[in-house]
Amino acid sequence: MLKPGPLSDIGVADRVLLAARQSDDPAVLKIAQSLLSQGVPFVAISAQVRDGGLQQQADVHIDLGLAKGLLPDENGERFGYPASMAALFVYHGLKFAIDEMLAEYEE
Repeated sequence: MLKPGPLSDIGVADRVLLAARQSDDPAVLKIAQSLLSQGVPFVAISAQVRDGGLQQQADVHIDLGLAKGLLPDENGERFGYPASMAALFVYHGLKFAIDEMLAEYEE
């Protein structure tokens, strides 16, 4: 995992894809702020939990639309928060779209 701090190896020609469980994750917000200060565009994938979080800083924010867990327990509470599965689905969707664009560009 990339630790917050100086991201000296990343330049303005680079693009970054940030993934977080929720849009108010403090560690990811520090990385996002560092990228913004360097002028590096980035896309964020997370569940939006409040206004003013990661979705305000990212050039593009993909909201996972998750609010609670998937499975109910005996007490009616929910568990099994599927953020990693949803983010992986979004990642592969982006990858396939980019691969398709690059293939068309090479033709």
